[in-house]
Amino acid sequence: MEKPIKHAMLFIGKPDDQFSKKAFFFAKSLFPTAVDLSKFSIEEIQNYTADWNGDIIISYLAKVILPAPILKKAKRCAINFHPAPPEYRGVGGANFAIYRQEKKFGVTAHHMKPVVDSGQIIEVCRFPISRLDNLESLLEKSYVHQFALFKKIMLVLEKDAKLPSSNEQWTSHLITRRELNNLGTIRLGQSTEEATQRIKATTFPGWMPKLVVGQNEYDLVKRPNEGGKK
Repeated sequence: MEKPIKHAMLFIGKPDDQFSKKAFFFAKSLFPTAVDLSKFSIEEIQNYTADWNGDIIISYLAKVILPAPILKKAKRCAINFHPAPPEYRGVGGANFAIYRQEKKFGVTAHHMKPVVDSGQIIEVCRFPISRLDNLESLLEKSYVHQFALFKKIMLVLEKDAKLPSSNEQWTSHLITRRELNNLGTIRLGQSTEEATQRIKATTFPGWMPKLVVGQNEYDLVKRPNEGGKK
């Protein structure tokens, strides 16, 4: 007798991202009919789902916001894996955690609603932030913990078991792209401590904050180590 086909799943991750690819391969191992739409635009996703009827939609580091008509097509659940704890809704959670010198961070799995980061929370996984952590290392930690949480939730779904339900609540404030861009802006008159924290919170390989002088913007450039000194 042939094994029954696992529930239909749509997976939407971050295009060309190693963590998203790893998550999809794991999902595919449990749900053979899973389809990866990570490289699709929102318009292409809407066209694809016009005739789609399935059970599960997964958003994993995806930048697209799925509207209600698409979310309703998932008969069982539509889940987002958010790389930050509930107190950091929206974008830039890791940036602001570094900036505010938080002692802990985390990742969140939650049911999706059309409003960003507002659905019922399934589970939160928290972990400590080291005083040596920078933005790159904190993001790396969050992706590792997020993948572990993802596997845990996928195994629950694979067994057709009941999903957990957390008592944790989202904070009311939604961090916008404008706020994140402002965090990465250094202005004359800011204290050395303030500028240092902003630089630490927004420096990432291939990206540096900007210095604004009057109406002019300048890209900050990391100075190479001199004489092998750090």
